[in-house]
Amino acid sequence: MVSGRPGLSAQAGLTLIELMVTLTVMAFLLLLGVSLGGDWVNGSRTQQARSDLEQGWGVAKALALRNPCQTHEGQAAAVLTLEHLAGAGYRLLVEAAQGSATCNYLSSRTVPTWSAQLPAGVQVLVDGAALSEGAQHSWGIDNRGLPVGATGASLVVQRGGAQNDETIQWY
Repeated sequence: MVSGRPGLSAQAGLTLIELMVTLTVMAFLLLLGVSLGGDWVNGSRTQQARSDLEQGWGVAKALALRNPCQTHEGQAAAVLTLEHLAGAGYRLLVEAAQGSATCNYLSSRTVPTWSAQLPAGVQVLVDGAALSEGAQHSWGIDNRGLPVGATGASLVVQRGGAQNDETIQWY
């Protein structure tokens, strides 16, 4: 039979080293979580902006194919406009183009036909260039659903680093 040393009792609680290691691991995991959480938010906002841009293109194309103002081949039947509002981000607008002087569609509808506000903090590059505040860029779509006067467009939605960039090609 072995007897214990006199005066020593069983240890209760954590030692200082164990506490320091635990706090270090928790701090590391917290920093990692904050970094990944911020990246996740940036990624979701760029994906939402891309979705809004693609929806705007689809709405404009559908309106152009309906051709409510009887535009002729080679003329814009619908217009998608991207506006960079001063201090308020980006807004998308879809409008029918005036085809004939007696277009009842425009007089009986609110203008724009469709609009969307892009998520805060995103930047949109149109054909590699950023829109300055107060500027806008428009794309016309003819009655066959094709871009008017161009071969298409390339858009890049940015926020929070290149890993979150979303690219859109319209033809």
